[in-house]
Amino acid sequence: MVFLTSSLLVTYFLALTFSFLGLYVGAALAFIAPEELRGGFYYFQALQAACIVLVAVFMLRAFDVPTMLLIISGIGLAIALYFLQKTPAAQILYYLFGFVFFFSSFDYELFTIIVPLIFLFGVPAGTLFAFRHFNKGPRVVFGDILLNYGVFMVVALIANLAAVFVAVTA
Repeated sequence: MVFLTSSLLVTYFLALTFSFLGLYVGAALAFIAPEELRGGFYYFQALQAACIVLVAVFMLRAFDVPTMLLIISGIGLAIALYFLQKTPAAQILYYLFGFVFFFSSFDYELFTIIVPLIFLFGVPAGTLFAFRHFNKGPRVVFGDILLNYGVFMVVALIANLAAVFVAVTA
């Protein structure tokens, strides 16, 4: 039987909010230092790719995947990310992070690694999003971030609420 406490649910929601705020931190950085965006564009993409590879490796490691397969998966994912440097690909990956967030919440140690990695992925994602939509202004960009990346929170919340419902009714 699963024991659900309000403190576990509050921790889940606070961690979800913290990980999503990385997008807003990145967008704020874009508006604070717009002159740095052009020079740091490729570094932001590299940081995104590194975070995705690390999330994939930690998740695979949590499911006891052999080390050689981890290495091959990491290299393959890094090569695939090199060729998929488009905004929709980053948004789709961020949606999938909702499932990663949910599944990592079952293992405390994994959860404490995945949440900051999603935050760190959000910083360059928010910066690159603001860079692409810089002419709209900060207020519109911050609203668009919620509309474009908010599915991450919806996926993580629905998955958690479904798990709570199953645990309570079982």
